[in-house]
Amino acid sequence: MFEHYSAEPVFNVKAVSLQADIDPATLRAWERRYGIPNPSRSASGYRLYSMRDVAILRWLKAQLQNGLTISKAVALLRSLEAANGHATADADSQARLPASWQRLHDELIAAAMDFDELRIEQTLSEAFALFPVEDVCTQLIYPTLTTIGEMWQAGEVSVSVEHFITNVFRRRLLALMASAPMPHWPGRIVAACAPGELHEMGLLTLALFLRRWGFHVIYLGQSLALARLNEALDKIHPDVVLLSASTLPTAASLLETVRHIRTQPGQEQLTVAFGGRIFNTLPILVAHVPAHRLDDDARRATRQIAQWMVDPRTQPLLPAVMLPSLDAQETLNLLRQYRAELTAMVLRTAAATVDESIDYTCIASVVADLLDLIESALIFEEPSVLEHALELRSETYPPCVSPPRWLAHHAQLIGEACLALLPELAQRRLTPYFAALSNGFATTQ
Repeated sequence: MFEHYSAEPVFNVKAVSLQADIDPATLRAWERRYGIPNPSRSASGYRLYSMRDVAILRWLKAQLQNGLTISKAVALLRSLEAANGHATADADSQARLPASWQRLHDELIAAAMDFDELRIEQTLSEAFALFPVEDVCTQLIYPTLTTIGEMWQAGEVSVSVEHFITNVFRRRLLALMASAPMPHWPGRIVAACAPGELHEMGLLTLALFLRRWGFHVIYLGQSLALARLNEALDKIHPDVVLLSASTLPTAASLLETVRHIRTQPGQEQLTVAFGGRIFNTLPILVAHVPAHRLDDDARRATRQIAQWMVDPRTQPLLPAVMLPSLDAQETLNLLRQYRAELTAMVLRTAAATVDESIDYTCIASVVADLLDLIESALIFEEPSVLEHALELRSETYPPCVSPPRWLAHHAQLIGEACLALLPELAQRRLTPYFAALSNGFATTQ
């Protein structure tokens, strides 16, 4: 159950007492009576606890809050660990656990499809009673959201189902943050989603883990505009800023945000770190962001940030800030300046050529999204990312709604509008971007 946690003895009694919210005298009593925890000893004879010890203690505390006595909680812990040990030798034994991840996952999916909030809450309560918070987040909540997303892509559920269960999960994680022990490590961490970014579960989970480790995390949530982030940084004076993005347009917003932060007087050396699934989809983007790349695993990212906070000397040097080239900035400005005219021209042409059964508002949305992708690629100065255009937008438009040929047609219309409206120099600079976009659609048709 707790094998993912570090067994390295690093925390003294005071630190563990604060992190687990358990009195030191109680810790020593449990150690004498039940052998839990089982700390190491320093050269001077002081108790030293690992992160695994902290996770076990938090789990025991949760069982007490759910009504178990400490003796029964310890017995349950040992039975679960024994069953988990058998699972290594016998793959079928997982079904004999009081709760398996697969069963909990299936129950959450079924409840979400029925919009049954009570069943979701009951299933989550069972999971949190049996397993550590970190395990529930990584072994249950993440996989459930992934499955719901895949079902939506296949047309098996509506987007309302995804929004429903995400908001139930979000509410539970925020409640866990609110109930976490008071911070006891020095320093402050600001966490925010990039401008336009609405997917916050990954960043929220990381913020929760850090709070449970005893760090002061100020969580600013979804789609924080650059001006509002600046106001917050001026008041908070954080030691670390965490930013998240999951799409190419929000990754471009993240890049512009990091550039701005890093070039502000007095903030040149502020530690800035970033993450999000778009940087796994398109790893070529990572090198363009002048900040630290966070580990994809929330637990490893937590340890990464904790090390920076406890000992700033462990931080690697921040990458140098590379400002956009003059050519790219001029072309981007022109594309934004003429965006309304380009959109109007594309829509007039599309209205005369597409099937009347296709929703006109859908066409307008697709054109806007394609223009967003082109602008984003310009910000990174990476035309090649547009070869993944269909994959990048599949989150917004399932394949059944936006077949590659249909999208390619509208990308072509945007290219023709650029030829008609933009200066010749801008047209030449945009040529590789439209070529990459065309290649991306051609390979998926």
